[in-house]
Amino acid sequence: PNLIKVDVYLNYLQQDNLVAGFLGFLDWSGEMLNPKHHRKGRFGAWWTHFALLLEFGDGTKFKLERNDEHNVVFERVDDELTMAVGATKTIEWFGEKEKSHVENFVLHQKGYPYNFVGKNCQHFAYDFFRCCLGDQRAKGSFEEFTEVCQSNL
Repeated sequence: PNLIKVDVYLNYLQQDNLVAGFLGFLDWSGEMLNPKHHRKGRFGAWWTHFALLLEFGDGTKFKLERNDEHNVVFERVDDELTMAVGATKTIEWFGEKEKSHVENFVLHQKGYPYNFVGKNCQHFAYDFFRCCLGDQRAKGSFEEFTEVCQSNL
């Protein structure tokens, strides 16, 4: 069966007061020093987890993410509630892609080690939309894509 739908789910990660304070300070500084180009909450958004819910033509659904254990997870889920606990669905993709394209993307991504700055869950979602789906929302920069996703929070 072909992939027919992808939902992006976002979930704020727990952070201690020190981290929250530091990110808040960075955002405040950015807003003061560069008010026209600093998006409100830009650094705080780093603490947002991205996960994807994939739906195939036969009705099966899979969770796809780079998780907090730094693994690429591609696992079948029974329903959308598995994703929705504490998370917000932000953007959707509808189309048709062969399942083999998804599987090749997953296999390729498993070869990359996790990196907080470069190969994290947010970059994983961006790469999936850009490389696997060819979605126009990911044709620009990484930051433009994440802003689109996070604008609904």
